[in-house]
Amino acid sequence: MFRFYHDIQKDYVPVVRALHMIEPLTSSTVLLVLVGLAAFAVAIIALRIAIKLAVRVGLVAAVVLAGLWATGTLELLPGV
Repeated sequence: MFRFYHDIQKDYVPVVRALHMIEPLTSSTVLLVLVGLAAFAVAIIALRIAIKLAVRVGLVAAVVLAGLWATGTLELLPGV
C-alpha cells in the first residue's frame, strides 16, 4: 500500500545520475556558453533541414495537384 522511502528513492536514481552528468558542463561559465552555442547551432541546423523538407513536400504537392487539374480528376476529390 505505502511505499518505503528507499523504494521511492530508487526511482529517482536515473534522474540524479543524468543531472550529475550535466553538472560538469554547466559548472563553468565558459562551458555553459559553449553548451549554449552548441544548442543554438543544433537548432539552426534542424530549422534549415525542416525548411528544406517543407519546400520539397510543397513542390511535390503542387506538381500532384497540377497533374490532377490537368487531367480533370481534381473534381473527384471530396471537398475540392
